[in-house]
Amino acid sequence: MNQTTPEQNKAVILEVVTTAVNRRDFAALDKYVHPDYAQHNPLIPGGRDGVRGFWASLPDAARYEPAAIIAEGDLVMAHGRYSGVTDKPLLSVDIFQFRDGQMVAHWDVVQEEVPAEQATSGPADVPDPAARPRVTRPGTTRPTGRAEHAPAYCSRHRPQDRAPLHGASRRRER
Repeated sequence: MNQTTPEQNKAVILEVVTTAVNRRDFAALDKYVHPDYAQHNPLIPGGRDGVRGFWASLPDAARYEPAAIIAEGDLVMAHGRYSGVTDKPLLSVDIFQFRDGQMVAHWDVVQEEVPAEQATSGPADVPDPAARPRVTRPGTTRPTGRAEHAPAYCSRHRPQDRAPLHGASRRRER
């Protein structure tokens, strides 16, 4: 088993996504994405080959700009901006799950960017990473460097169902 820290996992996500989208360089993707990668976005094929093919098919103008990244245990959440993919830039929150040093699952929420002059609730959608507030422990001002609450797991990725990998031989009897 190749256990990695949340900080290492954050670095992997930044390397994989920025090099694959911005430069069409898939070396990091091939190294860090498990062959049986579970893709929970219905518009992107599953598996390492599926996500590689999807990113390779993006227009040459496609770019990813990371804004915020948070890690907790085996989960990494990245908030960023995709431009050059559709007519309007897209904002996303991508959640990746790691196992044995590789990305094994992905979930996302994507929306069109709202220009600042049209936003009814204040500042632009993607914050400046340097200006964002630090996460603190409840009742203190000491930064934790991590989110206080991890997202819920889907029924196929609950902690008690983690071994072997998603889609492998161990399935719950219903």
